[in-house]
Amino acid sequence: MGNVNWAVASQLDARQVLAANRVAGASAVNSTAFDLRTVEDGARVALILTALGTGGGNTGGTWTVSESATSGGSYSACAVDGALVATPAAATSNIQKVSVRPNPDKPFVRVTFTPANASAAVDIAATLVVVSRARA
Repeated sequence: MGNVNWAVASQLDARQVLAANRVAGASAVNSTAFDLRTVEDGARVALILTALGTGGGNTGGTWTVSESATSGGSYSACAVDGALVATPAAATSNIQKVSVRPNPDKPFVRVTFTPANASAAVDIAATLVVVSRARA
């Protein structure tokens, strides 16, 4: 593997938090909760959210990021940097990135995709990317 900057590569940690799957219908799909207390203090946390059209129907829907004090607790909106917009109904692909601001009081975060209607047919996935702070 030529030209790999191992110093940079070792500072990235990517975790799939919502496995790729096909959504068909109007039911919301939730990721499992992930605990941001495991993230190094000062690290940047980003989510890469993908919604890919299947050619079979409407691909519209919305992504939400929510947080809770416990993994099985009550979830509320999470503070993010960047806007989550509804995916267009006729999109062939939609990729969104938002940064998550860790909240020590509500360290558990989850991602939800809610299809726009019962005609939805879309392949979705969510990946958490953690960028560790630079070390001197």
